[in-house]
Amino acid sequence: MRRRLSLLAAFALLTATAVWTLAWFIMADRLIFRVEAWIEARRAEGLKAEHSGIDVGGFPFRWVVTVARPTMAGAGSAGWIWHGDAVEAALLPFARGDVAVRFPGEHIFSAGEGSLSGAWRMRADRPDGRVLLRPDGRLDRMELNFAGVALARLPDAAPVHVDRLTAIASVPPAGGGDHRTETFALTLNLDSVSRLQPPIPALGTTAEAVRLDLVVKGRLPPGRPAAALAAWRDDGGTVEINRLALRWGPIDADGNGTMALDEQNRPLGAFTARWRGYNETIDALQATGQIPPWPAAGAKMALNALARQQPDGTRQVEIPLSAQNGRLFVAGFPLMRLAPVKLD
Repeated sequence: MRRRLSLLAAFALLTATAVWTLAWFIMADRLIFRVEAWIEARRAEGLKAEHSGIDVGGFPFRWVVTVARPTMAGAGSAGWIWHGDAVEAALLPFARGDVAVRFPGEHIFSAGEGSLSGAWRMRADRPDGRVLLRPDGRLDRMELNFAGVALARLPDAAPVHVDRLTAIASVPPAGGGDHRTETFALTLNLDSVSRLQPPIPALGTTAEAVRLDLVVKGRLPPGRPAAALAAWRDDGGTVEINRLALRWGPIDADGNGTMALDEQNRPLGAFTARWRGYNETIDALQATGQIPPWPAAGAKMALNALARQQPDGTRQVEIPLSAQNGRLFVAGFPLMRLAPVKLD
């Protein structure tokens, strides 16, 4: 009797294993079909989407879809292109819209054209992320949590190293709207950015932290990037900077404000800055000839008059910055000229 029960148990286990194995491979085929259908839907929207193969691993308890050599390119005015060695997505057969992803290997992202163009190469030791999709399959939000990042601007910039990079990018649904419509939101945190080439030696080659939180308002119309950006400018498009913070050498500052472009494509806007280490920063700028002596002395006098002692003993000044008529003003004092942004 005991032997018969043992045989029945073994048979049941083998049967369950065979059924689960068959079910796993059926689900894997369905996941490949879902990924291919998603790619076709993006192509129907005008995006370029290519790859060199799709594979599913993770047997027996999970499904990891690997897309080899993916390439995607936008059809809009930004003219963006992304190409990578691979992307891995941990998918569940019946779960949609919330996907854990990884970006192993090397990835290249480029956007724009002419003087507005840029291209970057990135590789991370821990390339983890998360993608949230809308019911129609379009991107709603992407979250990145990278560690050990090597980032270089192409074609020949030396790579910088970032100990940790976290980012959240949100893309509101496409449609109508005016200059008040939010079209893109980004939160970016960089910790310990090293191997930098500082604009002034006093900054050193390592920035302790960079923080950015912004929202772009106003839609970019289709067309070449220069024409689209000019139309965005003329329609009242703005960039709302909720927070910009930097700790680099003597600079320890954060602030918030609104930026745009004037009719000559010069920066235009208002910004409130909370600045520590301002005397050391201005001294460094003067020493390299980036600020003449008299404006430097005047700026330091104005800043010291406005500064307040902090509990830790440092002096902090909260001052208004403004950009208008091609000049940067600090507390109403003209500090330096601002060159127009080249749109072609």
